[in-house]
Amino acid sequence: MAPLISKIVSGIGFARSKGKILASGGSIKIFGNYTYHVFTSSETFNLTGAISQIEYLIIGGGGGTGYNASFYAGGGGGGAGGFRTGTTIISPGSYQISVGSGGNSGGGNGSNSSAFNIISTGGGGGGAKFYSTSPGGSGRPGGSGGGGGGGSAFNVPRFTFIPGGSGGLGNSPPVTPPQGNNGTPGGGASTFVDGTSGGGGGAGSGGNGTSGGTGVSMPSSFPLSVIGPLMPASWVSLINTYGIARGGNGSFPHNVPSPTIPANIANTGYGGHYYLNPGEGSSGLVIVRYSW
Repeated sequence: MAPLISKIVSGIGFARSKGKILASGGSIKIFGNYTYHVFTSSETFNLTGAISQIEYLIIGGGGGTGYNASFYAGGGGGGAGGFRTGTTIISPGSYQISVGSGGNSGGGNGSNSSAFNIISTGGGGGGAKFYSTSPGGSGRPGGSGGGGGGGSAFNVPRFTFIPGGSGGLGNSPPVTPPQGNNGTPGGGASTFVDGTSGGGGGAGSGGNGTSGGTGVSMPSSFPLSVIGPLMPASWVSLINTYGIARGGNGSFPHNVPSPTIPANIANTGYGGHYYLNPGEGSSGLVIVRYSW
């Protein structure tokens, strides 16, 4: 038999197999023996055909940077949204697919993404940095944790060096395998130099200094070559270079921004970066695949 010609149906549609409607919802692509449903926003997955097993990729919304607008001070990077992939069995029916939004600048957590009672937790917001005697704010827990805010140095009281905040806990709540990693603690001040604000955790690693944790490549069940044509070119370029679910960058002392990677492209699950206006996390993503 000649191989099935791949086809793309944009928007909400129906996937057909041998003349039989199997499911609707999301942007649909049939490739080889698999049907893919890509959800970039919340909607319903309606399954009418008999499918023994489905595969899923669920990415939570990324956390926002801890940028402190009141003090015009740097802050920790937002944690990436939780990254979960696997298989499950479902019966014909309607299933709500939720795609989480990114957290707001100021340390907001990302929102959860979910499908089939499987939840990827939103990324933790980054901790704020305060130009005061208060310690740097702690990164928040989430799919991956937010980075901690750096401490400040003061001459009055003399030789006052304020500690940084702790990094947020990743894989919170815990699942197996882990859905993310911890954020980096904020650095304490020393010799009249403010401390750095830590990077948020990513799906591939925890934050490293001011740099956000690494993202991960698209799973082999959801190759970029298949999913990419359903997504904007900017999304494809970013994921091809940095992977999905990357942590946001923190900041160096004195408001000098660390190198930034775009976090404002939708559906990457990236944590928000300090000094990349507006510093919000990116929304999440849900993809479903099944064979027929």
